[in-house]
Amino acid sequence: MTILSTIVERFIDLLDTPAHHPEMLWIVIPLLLIIVLMTVYFAKYRDEELGWNTALGNSFILIFVSIDLFRTIFSDGRSIGAMVLASILLIESVVLLFVNFTHFLPKKISYLLSAPLPINLTAYVFISIIYSQVKVDIYTIFAGILLFALLLGVFLGIGFISKKWWTRVERIKSMEHVEDVKQEKKVLEGKKKEVVIEEKKIKRSVKVHEKEVRQKKEELKKIKKVVNHKKKSL
Repeated sequence: MTILSTIVERFIDLLDTPAHHPEMLWIVIPLLLIIVLMTVYFAKYRDEELGWNTALGNSFILIFVSIDLFRTIFSDGRSIGAMVLASILLIESVVLLFVNFTHFLPKKISYLLSAPLPINLTAYVFISIIYSQVKVDIYTIFAGILLFALLLGVFLGIGFISKKWWTRVERIKSMEHVEDVKQEKKVLEGKKKEVVIEEKKIKRSVKVHEKEVRQKKEELKKIKKVVNHKKKSL
């Protein structure tokens, strides 16, 4: 059997692990749900950072997973290789915990290492290797890396599709907002025309009343002249 065929065989074993070991679903399903939810979340809120507190919480995920793996190893009597693998995961989680708690590294690097996608995918690959009971050797390590790359590509694809979807939703919302503004503008323009018409009516009415007032004044002047003329004649 060639090296490539051995790696492919181990990869298929890791890929089929949930089907042959359903007990692992109790710990795997929450991890996958978190990955999907956080992938969609950060696709929607692209400008939002992870945050030190979230990075610290994500490092605890690996600690909990490594503890469960030790429980599985001790209860089922797994190989020394499985013990070493679980120990590596525990050491990685403790290092991440220290880095995130002390802000030891620049936040961009820490956020990248402690992001939900790499953390949960790493946990999933380690779980698959331990639960599948395959021999832990260099072939299994390469198969695990291949599984990690495959899952990473799948969820990055989900993230890309989610970004496109949210961008489309935002574009539709913006178009709806533009339509609302146009509609409001039409209403205001209609109101403006009504106001202009009312102003014209008022001006015409004022002119009519001014004309009537002038006529009344003229009549009063005439009456005064007549009265004054009669007084003089008397």
